[in-house]
Parts: sequence; C-alpha cells; structure tokens
Amino acid sequence: MAVVSASTATERLTGKQAVQRNELVAQLAESIVIAHASAGGGLARQREAWVSRGLRVLNFIPTLA
Repeated sequence: MAVVSASTATERLTGKQAVQRNELVAQLAESIVIAHASAGGGLARQREAWVSRGLRVLNFIPTLA
C-alpha cells in the first residue's frame, strides 16, 4: 500500500492529522516501510510504538533499527 494524495490543492497536514493518517495506515498494512525519519522525531516515535505493539516495521535508516 502506498500513501499518496490525489488532491490538486496545496495543503499541508497538521502534525495531528499526519499522526492519525500514519496510525490508520499502520493498522491496515502488513508491513510498514520507513524510507526516512529524523532520530527523535515524530515518525521515529510512532515507529517505536508500532514495534512495541508487534507491527512489522522495515526501515532504511540504521540509526532507527
């Protein structure tokens, strides 16, 4: 599953909306692939929560392993 926007509007998600979107997609996915996340950032924190819940998370950033 890829998360993409079909909207032609130029709008950014709020931080809260991004977290909600990520949580929804994580629950639907067989595996979660993270191509980039800042150490200590919001996505890195979500990754830790997903791993602790037993979700399969793959990433390309060794510092998040």
